[in-house]
Amino acid sequence: MNQTLNQTLDDLEAYNQLIEEYASQHDGEISDELAEWETEFLDKLISKVDRTASFMQNTKKQIEIAKETIELEKKKQKHLDTILKKTEDRIKWTMETNELKVLKGDKRSIAIQGNGGVAPLKIAPEFEPNEVQYKVPVAGKQYPPEILTTVTVIDKEKLREFAESFEADENGLTVKGDPAFRIGERGTRVVVK
Repeated sequence: MNQTLNQTLDDLEAYNQLIEEYASQHDGEISDELAEWETEFLDKLISKVDRTASFMQNTKKQIEIAKETIELEKKKQKHLDTILKKTEDRIKWTMETNELKVLKGDKRSIAIQGNGGVAPLKIAPEFEPNEVQYKVPVAGKQYPPEILTTVTVIDKEKLREFAESFEADENGLTVKGDPAFRIGERGTRVVVK
């Protein structure tokens, strides 16, 4: 049975106890059989230490190689993402400029597709409430009014309902031309079919 280094070290502890017991019963002497076993055991221990140390070094090297590979793959992914984004942007711009919805090839096609989901709610920065950081008062404590802050929060869902109840004019604003908020356009993306 092939033992681990830890199991071999446990055996060493048991062996040392056996030697002590034997030596105490035989005036400090150990038998030839125990001496031979000790030599074999120490050879086995040295071999096990060498193999374990070698395993540890090889594993550390493999970890370093894996880290380097991961870093290289991250760089490669970032580079490929950039290439793909630039290609999609150029194709999208060309198709939109030429008012094309689909480009067909023999095997595949490229199309401009609208993004799904809810159209974005656009709020002009000057009307966006300021984020104020404050501490919530601890129950039972009284704070002077000058250190408490009132925070205004816009209910964006109700604002969306209000904005959607108006028809948009040519600028995408409400009929009244309110510059504070509007429903924005959903984006588009290039897809390969």
